[in-house]
Amino acid sequence: MIEADRDELIEETLGLLRRVFRRAVPRFGPHLHSQLPMLYHLTLHAAQAPGGITQSELAQFLGVSPAHVTGIIDQMERDHLVRRRRDREDRRVVHVQTTRVGLHIHTHVHKRLAHHQGFFEGWETQDLLQLRDLLKRLDERTSLVGRGDISPAPRRDDRALKS
Repeated sequence: MIEADRDELIEETLGLLRRVFRRAVPRFGPHLHSQLPMLYHLTLHAAQAPGGITQSELAQFLGVSPAHVTGIIDQMERDHLVRRRRDREDRRVVHVQTTRVGLHIHTHVHKRLAHHQGFFEGWETQDLLQLRDLLKRLDERTSLVGRGDISPAPRRDDRALKS
C-alpha cells in the first residue's frame, strides 16, 4: 500500500469514528455516568440485593482485595451511592447497600446500555473482541501522543511541503 492510500484510509477511518460517536453519544444522554468506574457499577449491582452484600463477599465478587473494597466503598459512600450497615449479630461483619441515588444511577445506566445493545445486533463475540482490542490500541496510542511521549505523525500536507 502506498503512503497516500494509507493516509486516505486513516482519514476515512477517523471520519467514521467521528460519525459513529456523534450518532451514539446523544443516545446515551448527558448523564450516562460513564465516568463511574466499572467496579462502581458492579458494586451498585451487587449491593442492591435485599440486605445488601458483605464487604468480604463484595471483594470476592469483584475479584479485588478487601482493602481495595474499603476504598471503593469509602468513595461511593461520600457520593451517596451506597451505605454501610453493621450486622446485628456479628458487629465485625459490614453490609453494603445501594442507596436510592445509587439505585437510580444503576437502573438508568442499565436501561441505556440494554437499549444500545442494538448497535451490535448480529455481531459475533469475536467481532466485538476485535473491535475492542483495536480501540484499546488506538486509545493507548492517542494517550501517548496526548502526554507528549510520542509526537503525532506530520500531516500529509506537511510532508508534501518538505519534499
